[in-house]
Amino acid sequence: MPLKIGLIFLHGSGSNGNEMRNILNTLPLETYKYNSFVDILINNLGWELKTPTADMIPYDVCDGEVMNCWFNRKSTFQWNGLNDNYEDIYHINKSIIKIFENVIELIDNGCDKVFIGGFSMGGCQALHFLTEYTKCNSNINSKYYYLLDKIIGIFCISSFLIHDSVVNTSLEEYTKYSNNSNTNTKNSNNTNNSNTSSTNDTYTHTPFPEVFIGHGANDGLIHHKWGSATATNLMLNSNHQVDVQFKLYGDESVGAVNGMDIEIGEDGRYNIKTNIANTTNTHNTPTNTHTNTSSKQQLVDHELTSEELTDILDWMKYICSKYDSNGTNNNNNHNNKNHTNTN
Repeated sequence: MPLKIGLIFLHGSGSNGNEMRNILNTLPLETYKYNSFVDILINNLGWELKTPTADMIPYDVCDGEVMNCWFNRKSTFQWNGLNDNYEDIYHINKSIIKIFENVIELIDNGCDKVFIGGFSMGGCQALHFLTEYTKCNSNINSKYYYLLDKIIGIFCISSFLIHDSVVNTSLEEYTKYSNNSNTNTKNSNNTNNSNTSSTNDTYTHTPFPEVFIGHGANDGLIHHKWGSATATNLMLNSNHQVDVQFKLYGDESVGAVNGMDIEIGEDGRYNIKTNIANTTNTHNTPTNTHTNTSSKQQLVDHELTSEELTDILDWMKYICSKYDSNGTNNNNNHNNKNHTNTN
């Protein structure tokens, strides 16, 4: 009997769960006979889908307006990019608890394994679940430890983590800890000193879930280089214990941010080149997109696409193919095979 799978799909800032579900139920997937993501997930695969709504909090990017956000960002985050120095850990952790409660509901409904992912801010929030594995793997108590082996995949579309994100630092610290633990275990096995029994335990941990990051090449709200840098940081800081696939969608070019022509510098920051007159901006419309229009009619492509949803489906099905009916992963060496053409 095949495993029953649950998916938690997180919306972007200012949106909500109903809008997210509507998008997933509207976009046609060409390779799936133009059926929607929801149709394939529920009616074809028999999986279960949850699209929770973030709490209402003040959002500094929109001048402190209260809206549905998983966490807050400072208004300068777009200019600072990877080098931004602020993360709203309080609301990130509150959102993790909220999403864990959705995982519990899926398990209670009979789901054997769960995927967590999202678009824009929702994708960033999903990546923060990796910190839960480092807490438990470092022998730090976690209320939700028993759920971690249920989560087998995390995906992020059109988002990023700053270089100094708690995700990156916790992965780096965990890697150092695990390496030291393994070294101590080897050393203790080479001595007959009975006082070393405390370091003679085998170091075990819950494996990290696999990660997929997708990004549009012309995304002018969140630059695609921030997405690719996030994938690289996750792999390097975890010493490749986190298996990450990154895919770039479309032709690489420079987009526009808030009506300004920009280029991205080597430091990861946006450099403003020239102002564009007569600019209007809309952020997080009911279609969960970000568009700018100006006298130059430039479009900022920050939106969820059918191609991305198709790849998410294929990626999740590929990961599920590794598990037998008992939920055991029979293919731990998952780096030898790719399901998509990555850039």
